[in-house]
Amino acid sequence: MDERSRFEVRGKREKVRTAQNELSLLPSNLEPRTSISGRRRSSLPLWSGILCGPVAFAINLQLRYALVRWACTHDSRAVLIWIAVPLVVICIAGALLARTGLTVGETETANPMRVRFMAYGGLMLSAIFAITILASMIPDFFLTPCD
Repeated sequence: MDERSRFEVRGKREKVRTAQNELSLLPSNLEPRTSISGRRRSSLPLWSGILCGPVAFAINLQLRYALVRWACTHDSRAVLIWIAVPLVVICIAGALLARTGLTVGETETANPMRVRFMAYGGLMLSAIFAITILASMIPDFFLTPCD
């Protein structure tokens, strides 16, 4: 082996040792990311928990607006009332997903503040929008769709 090859091998060994030392400085309870894309396992449930409530409310608002003429023509309030049921279930599913993200995320990261913030935010958003969807049903019990 010539002098240049030995120098290159020695340089590569030093880089490996440096990388190993840097890895040993990481917290011991930090697990590597588990998916190929590099996302945390808790990210999908947390984002789903945050977005399920507002999306369900937007769908509720649009469907109620679009179907009020049909309900007036057919004199059917049941359509407007039953629209809310699956959308409230979606809000509940969002809250459960946020709770799942909380339990998975707190054990996965060294600093769980992001996970807690997103999880509790998702729980609150899901609850608020579920109440809002239920509140949008109240006029249907007292008024006809043509009013």
